[in-house]
Amino acid sequence: MLQLILYIIVATLIGLMAFSLFRFRMPGGATGSIVAALLGVWIGDVVLLWELGPQLAGYHIVPSVIGATVVVLAVGLLARRANIVR
Repeated sequence: MLQLILYIIVATLIGLMAFSLFRFRMPGGATGSIVAALLGVWIGDVVLLWELGPQLAGYHIVPSVIGATVVVLAVGLLARRANIVR
């Protein structure tokens, strides 16, 4: 349960930071950024299996932040390239 809460917190922070820092617009706005970051957090923690940085409740923070950042940037750039955003 604690790990799910940490996923949501990290995804929300990364999603909102990416939404406010980068010049491109995300499909779905801030909510789309948070959803993309949530997918990135899962990819970073579960799929990549890197054991970098601090660990909290079995949750590796650094790979999750890297995964969330990469997925948010990829979704934003692909949406911009495909001219999906309004």
